[in-house]
Amino acid sequence: MELGEVEKLESTLKALFASIAYNNFTSNDIQNYEGFYASVLYAYFAGAGFDKIIAEDVTNDGRMDLSVFIDDKVYIFEFKVDKSGALE
Repeated sequence: MELGEVEKLESTLKALFASIAYNNFTSNDIQNYEGFYASVLYAYFAGAGFDKIIAEDVTNDGRMDLSVFIDDKVYIFEFKVDKSGALE
């Protein structure tokens, strides 16, 4: 992350979500909500020791789901879940 290697971050995040036990969301529809994904990433980055993480960051044009500030870079996450419940 320090070098801005977004491709490595993408594979790490995919592995993170893939490691969530299926039973954690089979009896409910939590995976159908953007907040689920934002909360998991928030916990991941907070647990990794990053101290400037803003959920639902308000701007003059709306809200960003998650902003993570690392050194001189800002990573902005916006989650979209389609009607079938799939993350886009």
